Amino acid sequence: MRLYCFGRVSQFFITRMDGVLDTWDLLQQQNEPVLTVKVCDEPLYCLRTSESGKFVTCGSKLGTTFLIEVSENMVTSNKNDKPLLTAMFERENRREKILEAKSREIKLKVKVNQAVDQNDVTMVDGKFNLDAFKSIMEQVEAEYFAAVEQERLRRVPGNKQDAEESELSEAGSIKTRD
Repeated sequence: MRLYCFGRVSQFFITRMDGVLDTWDLLQQQNEPVLTVKVCDEPLYCLRTSESGKFVTCGSKLGTTFLIEVSENMVTSNKNDKPLLTAMFERENRREKILEAKSREIKLKVKVNQAVDQNDVTMVDGKFNLDAFKSIMEQVEAEYFAAVEQERLRRVPGNKQDAEESELSEAGSIKTRD
């Protein structure tokens, strides 16, 4: 079960089937929880936070309720949290649209090349000669994997090229860590 925190806009909680409560803060880390607490040995099914965000209650499969006090650092929001989170979501949205456009472009190239190469497909010993099609597929696959590798390298923290591109594309805007 997931629940967003009332006190902090970038923070949410997740209960797991192994009795663990994970706390995520998207402004601090996106790849793993900022805090993981083993609450009990049975699955946690219910989760609620107080209106102040200071307390979290978890309910287990057996009906046991656990009251957890949250650190003051995890309850209060900074004044820049909301704009930073909004900027991060907008960047991710732009990145997703770019990747979708690249995918559509690759599919279009394949269709165009396929239509052109259908004229090149010949019969050899009663079977189609697909050598031209294979070379096109290898080329498209190479372009796809190059784009994926470029995106992966761009997401590596501390990548010098990423930092330079980020500074050029977001000059004057709020910068956050990915």
